[in-house]
Amino acid sequence: MPGRRSRALVGALAAVLVVGLWAAPAVAEDVSAAEAAQRARAAAAGDALALDDLRRVTAIDGRPVDLDPVLTAPDRFRSARLTDLAEALDAGSSAGSTGDPGADSRLAGQVLDQDEYREPDLPRPFRRPLQWLGERIVAVWDAGVDLLSPVLGTRGAALALIALIGAGLVMLVLHLVGRATRTAAGGGAPGTGLLVDPSLDPARLEQRADDARRAGDHGAAVRLRYEAGLVRLVRAGRLRLRPETTPSDAAHQIDLPVMDALTEAFEEIVYGGRSATAVDDDAAVRGWREVLGTKVRP
Repeated sequence: MPGRRSRALVGALAAVLVVGLWAAPAVAEDVSAAEAAQRARAAAAGDALALDDLRRVTAIDGRPVDLDPVLTAPDRFRSARLTDLAEALDAGSSAGSTGDPGADSRLAGQVLDQDEYREPDLPRPFRRPLQWLGERIVAVWDAGVDLLSPVLGTRGAALALIALIGAGLVMLVLHLVGRATRTAAGGGAPGTGLLVDPSLDPARLEQRADDARRAGDHGAAVRLRYEAGLVRLVRAGRLRLRPETTPSDAAHQIDLPVMDALTEAFEEIVYGGRSATAVDDDAAVRGWREVLGTKVRP
């Protein structure tokens, strides 16, 4: 049901955001090969702070890199891989440095050119647009960090920005789910954004429901009877429709078990795709009579 699905979706998004806030790096960094080697060597020795610092590295000497193959290696292999990386990058190390800075730089470049450290290439048709978009996002992110870091610190500024982005995503999801819910009901007037158009004739809706039943379309009959019932509730002053009102919200306003049952069946059939039968339509007729407290008439 949309109410449950929206809550589940928001819950899942919130969980992702919590994980992101917990594990988010403070700022992406471009460091020298020597600095990267120093961090890798310290991390290999068990320095947790150095490992966190290494996680922030997205480029070395201006060359985009992906260090995840090393950082996400199993614990029993990570130290050795960090040491290998440090030795390969650290000028003058025992991994083969020549003592020539130019040669050492070329050695570091050869290491970073290995497939496991290279960022995946973007698809050619989208490379430039995505690169442009990425640059704009990084620029906005850096500006936000620079603005907030004097007060919150670098990591605090990054976490605050992630929280703001997360809140915006939650609001967007709620908006889209609510709009999809109203659209799926099929009775909203164009441009009104309401669950159902209160100006519709409920008697006409019920006549169309009877026609749908005779044609064997019990799903349409259930939907049309639900719409007619909502219109009658609005006209009786028992239901207030707003652009954000969903079937679950409407049921909550009426606060009757039979209305809950009608709404559950409606959502299962209209939103969930459950096949409706004449039994469902009969239950809708009886249920709406009970909700409205009278026979279904204009």
